[in-house]
Amino acid sequence: MKTLEAISILSIKEPSITLEILKKAYRKACKTYHPDLNKTGTEMMKIVNAAYEHLSKKKFPIEEEETSKVDISEALETALNAIINLEGINIEVCGTWLWISGDTRQYRAVFKEAGFKWSGKKQMWYFRIESEAKKGWRKSFTMEAIRTMHGSTQIKGKSFYKIA
Repeated sequence: MKTLEAISILSIKEPSITLEILKKAYRKACKTYHPDLNKTGTEMMKIVNAAYEHLSKKKFPIEEEETSKVDISEALETALNAIINLEGINIEVCGTWLWISGDTRQYRAVFKEAGFKWSGKKQMWYFRIESEAKKGWRKSFTMEAIRTMHGSTQIKGKSFYKIA
């Protein structure tokens, strides 16, 4: 996970991030995505924990040039809410992207409505924040390369694995 992704997942808006600000943002995210209060809470908590772990290893204060003002946690939660109860699919988080594999053909309309796009080369559905998209980017990566660069957590599927 990249620093900018972790900051936006925790919805930190301050230009200079201290350990106290990080802890406060983490507690707020934990209250928001607690599994008792939110049906996608378990999955979102895995993402929040990964973001906190990544930022807590950084040297404080994390300065303004490293931070982003984009809040992606709400968009990820909305996308997860739309698909979390679908049977026969595997959901994998790589950075701030959601990748969906498995028996997805029957849910094509649901994925399109939720903002997912089809990757013909990978034969998987993906979700990303449009503001995070790189304009003119045409380089293609394999899923293994993506997992290596951004880390990977499978949050729904037959097996659970994490690549940091």
